[in-house]
Amino acid sequence: MTQSPPPDSPSPRLMQVQGVRWESVLEFTQLFRSFRLAINPAKIIMALIAIMLIYTAGRFFDVVWGPQVFVGEIESFQNDKSDSYSEQRHQKLETRRFWLADRLRATSPGAALPDEIDRLAESPRSARRTIQSNLMAQYAKDLQEISKTRAEDETVRQGLPPIPGVRTPAEIENERRVRKAAKLLDDMSELKRVTGTGIFDAFLQYEVKQFDALVVNTLSLVRIAPVKPSSADIDLDTTVLSVGAFSSDSNHLWKSDTIAGCLANMSLTAPAWLFSGTGPMQWRPENAGTWSGWIRMMSFRGLYLASVSLLVLFSIFVMALAGGMICRLSALEIAGIERAPLKDVFLFTSRRLAVFVKTPLAPLAIILVLGLGLAVLGLIGAIPFVGEILVGILLVAFFAIAFVLMLLLLGILGGFNLLYPTLAVEGSDTFDAMSRAFAYAYARPWRLAFYTLVSLIYGVATFLFVSFAVYLILAVTHTCAGWGVNVFGYNHGWYSGIAKLDTLWPAPKFGHLINPVNWYAMSVTEFLGSLFLYFWVFLLISSIGAYVISYYFSSHTLLYMLIRRSVDGQSLSEVCVDEAPATKAAAVPSPTPSGPPTATEPSAPTSP
Repeated sequence: MTQSPPPDSPSPRLMQVQGVRWESVLEFTQLFRSFRLAINPAKIIMALIAIMLIYTAGRFFDVVWGPQVFVGEIESFQNDKSDSYSEQRHQKLETRRFWLADRLRATSPGAALPDEIDRLAESPRSARRTIQSNLMAQYAKDLQEISKTRAEDETVRQGLPPIPGVRTPAEIENERRVRKAAKLLDDMSELKRVTGTGIFDAFLQYEVKQFDALVVNTLSLVRIAPVKPSSADIDLDTTVLSVGAFSSDSNHLWKSDTIAGCLANMSLTAPAWLFSGTGPMQWRPENAGTWSGWIRMMSFRGLYLASVSLLVLFSIFVMALAGGMICRLSALEIAGIERAPLKDVFLFTSRRLAVFVKTPLAPLAIILVLGLGLAVLGLIGAIPFVGEILVGILLVAFFAIAFVLMLLLLGILGGFNLLYPTLAVEGSDTFDAMSRAFAYAYARPWRLAFYTLVSLIYGVATFLFVSFAVYLILAVTHTCAGWGVNVFGYNHGWYSGIAKLDTLWPAPKFGHLINPVNWYAMSVTEFLGSLFLYFWVFLLISSIGAYVISYYFSSHTLLYMLIRRSVDGQSLSEVCVDEAPATKAAAVPSPTPSGPPTATEPSAPTSP
């Protein structure tokens, strides 16, 4: 006999699940909101303005210092020893001087004076202008000869019926123009390659190249294959992480075929080259061994260091303002305010601009001071006879300082990206931002590493999408507008011989949105039209870089607020408000990372 259930027990009911809020079940899925946060037009415009300001300042810097960098110079600085790097650069300088002298002799219309050639060869900028002028004059002369030949051929063929399969004099002239224009572009490109490029231009190209390599290595990481092995153990299956993340070869850490290598080169190699490996820092006068020569050398290097420091400080200032505003806008959006007044965001950031500028520099300055202190303490070892004994006895003191440096380095590796979000969300000062960012990095290291990896992979995916969208805009514009500008293949440039729109703007390709344009084979009106056209093309392509900046700050703001909720239990909607805000979004400033949350629940709608 079956016993009946007690009367107070609930009866079984069937329930139907209609949906799952994945952001509540799997918290890391909230990171996928980063694309919507980053694609905000206001943030893109802020980042775009920052890019334009820094780019303009960098180009002015290059105009002042002239061509200084050879092809592959930063890679040589990255891989070679200092003596080998300096020797290679000296050889390239000698090769450039002889090459310029040879080209000056070859392109000069008359018998050039040897003294004048030697003087120009010592000044790459003057030599480049002279050779360009000579090549342009020769190109104009060739076009006149081609036009004269076409007129003579038309005179000979006058009155004769057209012969099927035989090109007309006009078609022959156009083909010759195309060949001459292509040769002119090749000569100008070789001249630029041998003469060198500007310091900022080379620095920017290197950073973009490393970023592209970072994208490729991140895509390799998604394959979930073993770590990229060294050549010695390429057949072994004992590696641990994924392809493209790290290298198991200690001598391979600075290569650009791993994620860690790309990040290290972007943040360490390029800045180190900028301050120590460029042409002005390698320049030595012939009398460098004398007091006058040494003073001249140090004055020249000091002038360069002052100018490049000014450029770097200006860039930090611009990025601090743009990054702070982007982080603040993202924090307010996450808190539930979709359209925060830009005026309030600007006032919030501008009032704390000094803090935004010095906060990322503060931990680096502390590490530098401690490192110098360790070096000064090491001078004890230079004392004759007793120095080595004292170093052995006091080694524990070295370990103590190194331990503090280790903690700072690990804190920077984990918490550096959280500094700006901390300032934007909490409205705190430098010390509080450092303590919060480092405390969260130490409290949730694996969660932080996982969230960072998810943000990186998702960022690469959205970057490729944005890049492809920009490519489609350029390709569709070039194709459809070309039908009209080129009059369906019958309208060509005045001097280039190719289709008119291709003369002004070569067709974009995916992965190569900007192709070399032959500025030298244009008429005056074509040159002006191409300048205006390229302004808009560069602006559109720069929006890709603006998206990268916006995504970086937006995703790390969201990441910070997720980590903060995990450590302190604070809601995503808790954001510090300014003294007189128009956006009353949240409660008072949040508590310290180690204490329990004391902020009242904000009245703004909470995040899902």
